[in-house]
Amino acid sequence: MIFGGYNRDAVPSKYFFNADYNLLEKIATNDALAGSAKNIGTLLNYKPYYFVPFRQDDYKEKPASLVSDFALVPQAVAAALKGNQIEPMLV
Repeated sequence: MIFGGYNRDAVPSKYFFNADYNLLEKIATNDALAGSAKNIGTLLNYKPYYFVPFRQDDYKEKPASLVSDFALVPQAVAAALKGNQIEPMLV
């Protein structure tokens, strides 16, 4: 996807933090509640970052895993375009 003349896949998300873009994040990782927890928590506090609601994936087999509810992507996009986070964020 192209934003402002930049290929979105080649531009780090911190570029969008300094621009007038809202950035929608989708989580799908096995270490979200371990190594990535601090970084995810930091992004939750920044205004231009919005999240597709997420949940723990498989608490028995993958205790640190989180995954977004991809069925909620259309609603999350609409809300992020308006500068809103859809709630609840943790489902």
